[in-house]
Amino acid sequence: MPKVKLEEEYATRMESHGWVFPLIGCRVYDADTLMDLQLDLGFGLTFTTTGRLFGINAPEVRGKEREAGIRSREWLQAELDAAEEVTIKTIGVESRAQQGKFGRWLIVVFADGVNLNEMMVWKGMAETAMY
Repeated sequence: MPKVKLEEEYATRMESHGWVFPLIGCRVYDADTLMDLQLDLGFGLTFTTTGRLFGINAPEVRGKEREAGIRSREWLQAELDAAEEVTIKTIGVESRAQQGKFGRWLIVVFADGVNLNEMMVWKGMAETAMY
């Protein structure tokens, strides 16, 4: 998919229906997958799931990309740890959150208001990608 098309789709889907939840905690598997993602739903309710960072592809922590994958994962973990407030925005269409091909919820991560999905691309920790 051409880069311009990716950027248009990303912008369109970011403006789409979605919900924003405070992050209670998670385990960073790699820089595009958050496991044991615990969200505060309000009213004393929490939800634990797995999230796939939307619009990016980060290096894997196994195989030939291992070093870059670990570097990206550690960067993301450090950003999450340093933030005073981390929120998760779901990506949705017509009031329904969407899941990726492996059943992970498509999400955008914000640390103190900064879009970490975009920041990882800008810092060279991930590439723009649509799945």
